[in-house]
Amino acid sequence: MLFAGLGLAAALGIALGLIMARFWVIDVALDTYITALYSIPSVALVPVLVLWFGIDISAKIAVVFLFTFFPIVINTQQSVKNVDGRLTEVGRAFRCSERQLWIHIVLPAAVPFIVTGLRLAIGRGLIGMVLAHLYTAITGIGYLISRYASTYRTDSMFVPIATLGLLGITLTSLLRFVEKRVAPWMHQPDQE
Repeated sequence: MLFAGLGLAAALGIALGLIMARFWVIDVALDTYITALYSIPSVALVPVLVLWFGIDISAKIAVVFLFTFFPIVINTQQSVKNVDGRLTEVGRAFRCSERQLWIHIVLPAAVPFIVTGLRLAIGRGLIGMVLAHLYTAITGIGYLISRYASTYRTDSMFVPIATLGLLGITLTSLLRFVEKRVAPWMHQPDQE
């Protein structure tokens, strides 16, 4: 459920962020809606999503998507918009086509900030997953926390909480490993 919601949010968020950064008309059309939806506390929308999607897995994926989509799309959009202008000028001076400019200059410069959006989304996705389980209250980590809390089993309650922490650390470390593979120039020591 976490991976499905996060994967869907990553695919749509990165694509939409790139499109919004590239086409100002789409940026102007969607920016207000994205800002408005991001400003609404996601917790307030969880009961609405549970009503719309029911208590099965689709509601949980929708909740995780809601929590993870906005950091990804906003970071992607801003990272592309804030690519150093000198880099794009050099590309244009060497007669790069628009496609070459994006592949060789814009996307490599934006990758670290896109990964930062993904790292933020992982933490928010874990929160969304627990909330989805709390609201559906049938299975999952959120259900275990709620069950142990209602029976005053504090010691048992910390097992799923610690599991969430370990999952967050593992996923973030995995993402850092991928970032080093995709953008190795960001992890080289400065040479003077």
